Amino acid sequence: MTASIQATGSVILPKVKMQIGRSLTEGMSTKQRSTFLVSGVISATSWRVPLMLGALPQLNFVVPMTVILMAYGLLLAAAIVVSHSLLFVLTADKTGKFDESADRAR
Repeated sequence: MTASIQATGSVILPKVKMQIGRSLTEGMSTKQRSTFLVSGVISATSWRVPLMLGALPQLNFVVPMTVILMAYGLLLAAAIVVSHSLLFVLTADKTGKFDESADRAR
């Protein structure tokens, strides 16, 4: 979680400040939008998994740590894949082609 917070503070927040008065992703390249999504997914997953583990005391001393860490990794990977899929779907134009206009603007 510490690495996620540092990445958010040093990479994401300065970009958000630059977007004040505009749409959040206006003028951003696909790579920048992807960075925003991955950062958000990692942050959300990294906060919710410990919360869930704390709410399920039945797992204490029953489920091995390696199983929990593998489940966390799989959940994180699945969340990243889904977020990238949504990025592609939401930025596709009506013809089904990927919209690269934000990339050309830079």
